[in-house]
Amino acid sequence: MNGDPGYALQKLELAIIDLATGPGDIRSRLKSAYSEHLHIINENDFPDSLKPEWNAIKKALTKKGV
Repeated sequence: MNGDPGYALQKLELAIIDLATGPGDIRSRLKSAYSEHLHIINENDFPDSLKPEWNAIKKALTKKGV
């Protein structure tokens, strides 16, 4: 099942804005970006060539809990 790359791109852009301009330290900005934008992106929203990278990023973000 294919997802929507445009949706993933939109959510990634919003997360980048939060990471760059949001309040707090980097940990709080990462937590906010993940909980508000990134957790809802599915690997199927990415082309096959990017799925391993997305899975590695998501694994790193959730390694110790968010």
